[in-house]
Order: sequence, then structure tokens, then C-alpha cells
Amino acid sequence: MKAEIYKKLFWIIKRPRYYLKFFHSLKHRLNKKIGTFWCLGQAIDTNSAIIKIIGKPNYKPSYQKFKEEIKLAKKKKKECPVEMGGGANLELIYQLAQGIKATKVIETGIGYGWSSLAFLLSLQERKGSLVSIDIANPPVDDKYIGSVLSRENTNKIDKSKYTGCIIPERLYKFWTLIRKPDRLGIDEALKILPKTDICHYDSDKTYEGRMFAYPKLWKSLRNKGIFISDDIGDNLAFKRFANRVGREPIIIRYRKGYIGVLIK
Repeated sequence: MKAEIYKKLFWIIKRPRYYLKFFHSLKHRLNKKIGTFWCLGQAIDTNSAIIKIIGKPNYKPSYQKFKEEIKLAKKKKKECPVEMGGGANLELIYQLAQGIKATKVIETGIGYGWSSLAFLLSLQERKGSLVSIDIANPPVDDKYIGSVLSRENTNKIDKSKYTGCIIPERLYKFWTLIRKPDRLGIDEALKILPKTDICHYDSDKTYEGRMFAYPKLWKSLRNKGIFISDDIGDNLAFKRFANRVGREPIIIRYRKGYIGVLIK
């Protein structure tokens, strides 16, 4: 193991052009270890978090209430010819939206649209609005394409065409999709929904990206509104933002990562 590490270091030392990239990678790994350690000490499970935030839900679990919708979404995901990351914590998102009777929601980062689906299944009951922001990703090479299409037809597929692909058409009337990066898309979203009940952040995971977006989204929240951020163990941005606004962070274990929640 040590021999392998020394071999990699020697390879980098001989190539100065990789120094900056190496130190950026090292910094990211160190920040992630620190962030993960902070989350680990106070994380709770999804059900405990829901009860802590809104009390015991008066609703069926989303996976029972919307069996057909989730089944269809899984089918659409399987048929999608590009890979767009993992799914969101559907139960947390749905129950929090139901618990505070949300009607105005902004989210960043969509992928297949799992978080969007959870919000929309709740918002439809109150004819609410969801504004989603997701940059139009550049085309991806065929090495990322699944076996749905043949290799000769999948070179340079435009990934942006499949953003939110699992969302059923009947929910489109409650949904606005802004295909822009956060630094442009958030301001546009806030013009549509200046005041929000819930903001869900799942886009630029860098420290700088979070610290740009968090204050803007937080400012839009109404009193007792809910702020949710995914993958907060990547760095200490969420911890420092919670300290800045003086709110107790609620940390949720989900799969291999951590979700953070703040109540305004």
C-alpha cells in the first residue's frame, strides 16, 4: 500500500502541471473527512428527523400512497440512456412539504427528478408551484451510456434533454424548469417565487457554490420555512451557514451521505 502511494507521489512530482489539480483534490478529500466527521456525531434517521421537524406525520408513507407513480418513475429511469446521479430522500421531502402545507418551493439540482417528483406529489394537492434550477449539462461520451441504446447511436448524447425525465406530464402544470447555472438561475427563480415555504439545495457541492446560494435561498423563506441541503458532509459550508443564521442544524443519515435541515 505504501509503495503504491509513493509511486503516485513520484509520478506527480515529475509533472508540475498536475500540482494544482493534486492540491485541489487533496483539499477536497480533507474537507470531506472533516465534514463527514461533524455530521457523524449528530446524525439521526429520516423518521426521527420528520418527527422532530413536524411531529408524527398524519399521512401514509409516500412509497405506499404513490406506488404506481414511483413504479413508473423507476421504469423511466431505467429507460433513460444517461446516468444522472442518485435519488433524493423522497420520504423526507414529501412529509416535510405535507407537514407545513407548502405551496411555494424552489430547488436546485434535479437529475432524473426524484426530489421534484416528491415535491410535486405534495404540491398538487394544494395547486402549489415548484421552480427547479438545473444547468443544461454538456453532452456525455458513450462510456456513460447504459445498454438501452447501441454504442454507435449514443456518442455525444445531450444529457440536458433528460433532466426531470421521471416526472409525469400531468404534474407539469405545477412545475417550472429553469435550465441555467445557480448564479443565473436562482435570481430568476426568486423573481417567480420571491417568498418560499421550502428551499432544497442539491447542485454545486463546492464550499464556494454553497455559500453563494445558501443566503439567497434562505432570505426567500417565510418564517418557519424549511431549508434542506444534500451532501452536507462534503465540506463545512452547511455548518458555518447554520452558525451564521443562528439555527440548530438537523442532520439526517441517508444512504452513504448526509442531509441538513434548518428551520427559519
